Amino acid sequence: MALKTHICLFIFCCCLAYNSNAHPLGGNRLDVLVRQYNEAIYDARFTDAQTILYLFLSQKDLSKSERLYGEYLQACVHRSKGSADIATTRLADLYPKIFDLPTLHQDMFEPLFLGKIAECYFDRQICDTAYNYAKQSVAFQPKESIYTVRSRRTDSTELQKNALIFGNPLRDNGHAINYLIMGAYENDQKNYKTAKQYYDNALLIYKERGAFCEMPLVYTKTAYLKLNEGDKEACLADLKRAMFLSDSCKIKLYRSLSKSALSGYYKQIGAFEAALKTYEKYEEISKQIYKAEQLLNINELQVKYQTELAEAENRRLRQAAKMKEQQITNKVIFLLGLVGILLLILVFVVLILRLRQAKNRKLEEQVHQIQLQNQERDALLKEVHHRVKNN
Repeated sequence: MALKTHICLFIFCCCLAYNSNAHPLGGNRLDVLVRQYNEAIYDARFTDAQTILYLFLSQKDLSKSERLYGEYLQACVHRSKGSADIATTRLADLYPKIFDLPTLHQDMFEPLFLGKIAECYFDRQICDTAYNYAKQSVAFQPKESIYTVRSRRTDSTELQKNALIFGNPLRDNGHAINYLIMGAYENDQKNYKTAKQYYDNALLIYKERGAFCEMPLVYTKTAYLKLNEGDKEACLADLKRAMFLSDSCKIKLYRSLSKSALSGYYKQIGAFEAALKTYEKYEEISKQIYKAEQLLNINELQVKYQTELAEAENRRLRQAAKMKEQQITNKVIFLLGLVGILLLILVFVVLILRLRQAKNRKLEEQVHQIQLQNQERDALLKEVHHRVKNN
């Protein structure tokens, strides 16, 4: 078992290495973005994913296509967190921006958005709407000349014949999810043959893309189809494949899905003891996922709390700075007013002094006139006394 696990992981890593082609929109930074984003999402580190996208979108030299792709991934984070309704609204708001892009990129973005909207409706259990969007996404197949199928056998005749099922280059696994949604809808409608065709298409895409870790999504669904056909051995084989791949890839969500499906199988065939044991394992994994989500929510609340504290402190500092600035302004106004008053007093004093000086000069002139008149009068009196004396 251990040997099989190592072989599977080795093959998976080789396929990933081979499939590391340049991003369809061009530019190494998109490759880096998608890799970091996928790592964060698979590990349920949604806050990290949002941070990665924020840093990417803060770059000023992004093209319209690159910016729209970053905003698209932001909406996808909401879906991954379980807020499919928010993601649906966000994608619908972004959808008109597609038509501002070059025609080449419009052909890639339109099926991408339609497919993701289909996933959101599927998560919300609005299966008929999800089916319609998935079908539209598949119908918007871009021209072969504008994308490259990432495959170890790109020159194979089979691949060229089935080119339509590989879908959009912006989605790592093409239309696989669209076919899973359509297959699930047809299965609910009890159109098992059509459902099987869709599941087979999805499985072919995953195989050709080397996306072995995504195959449990298909095997858990094909298992029920085979059980409905009465082929219990084939059903159990598919469930074991799903278990092996999900355990090898260490994706808790897929392990939980596989365990739940296997428990349902045992219950349906009457193996209640095996069903109970498998269900206990399923609950254990679910608790781990729930605990991780709880820790994530706590971390997000802490981040939000710290952010609110920082914003409150910033507001307080801004208000204090504004008050200090107002106080300085008031002091300046007061000083200017005081200087103005002092200047007015000084001018008033100068005017009074000048008026007094003018008045003093006038009085001095009047005294001088009086003195002259007195001198003239004394002279006249002396003359009169002299003449009287002579007579």
